[in-house]
Amino acid sequence: MRVGLGLAAAGLLAGGLVGLAPTSASAAYETVTTVHGAKLQACRATLGGDRAIRFRLDNRGARHAHEGGVFRNRGEVTDSFRVRASAGRLSGVKAVRLRAGDRLDSYVGEVDGPGAGGGFSRAELPRC
Repeated sequence: MRVGLGLAAAGLLAGGLVGLAPTSASAAYETVTTVHGAKLQACRATLGGDRAIRFRLDNRGARHAHEGGVFRNRGEVTDSFRVRASAGRLSGVKAVRLRAGDRLDSYVGEVDGPGAGGGFSRAELPRC
């Protein structure tokens, strides 16, 4: 009887631990810019074999909506990728493909006003 109870307890414990495994929604993101409780978070990824980053706006600590994004600087061309999140919410995730030599900048700001940001590199980010 003790063996049966021990196995049952081990099974319940193992079943409980499965729920603790990270999911894609809770992947290892690094905060690269913070404004008024809103955090632009990014992680290193690959898309179809290409180097990339994924990013999102964690606005769960903010009292109003924010916009955030990433600028990819490739030579003379700068592309912007943006996300928005309402107060207390998490935005969707966007991905940006990268090439060697691309430079990255981030920003977080008010939906209708100023913001803050700075440069970052893919190498400093955790893997998604």
